[in-house]
Amino acid sequence: MHRLTASLAAITLATGLIGTPAMADTDNLAWVASVSGRVVDDGGDPIPGVALRLTAIAGGAATTATNADGEFTFDALPPGRYALAETQPPGYADGPDTAGSAGGRPGDDEIKGITIGVRTQATGYVFTEDRGSISGAIYDDLDDDGRLDPWGTRDR
Repeated sequence: MHRLTASLAAITLATGLIGTPAMADTDNLAWVASVSGRVVDDGGDPIPGVALRLTAIAGGAATTATNADGEFTFDALPPGRYALAETQPPGYADGPDTAGSAGGRPGDDEIKGITIGVRTQATGYVFTEDRGSISGAIYDDLDDDGRLDPWGTRDR
């Protein structure tokens, strides 16, 4: 039965898919490895519906999206090295990305070099997005000359 599981894993990776729970046999739980994290704004609020892609360096990829709490999980993963990428959500500027418990090198909306072993529960991968800001001055231009007078909002 263990040979069958290993053969299914090779076939699955060769066809471009990463492990599925159906591939795990109940006698050998080698497929319980996972990668999880969150996508949040710079205030720590969750961003739902953000697309993520986990790519195995040996080949194959899986996609998911964040839930209402900004969380994502890729589970039933075979051991190997992975890259995790986020699709930049509209309305946000790119912020810092943080590698989680299985390491990795954060880059621009991507964390490369995540090493997953048998039964690794890789947690804490965070993509933070900047909400941006608006700044400037509001004034009443009483003489309609398009500039703020040095003494305030009233022209003299």
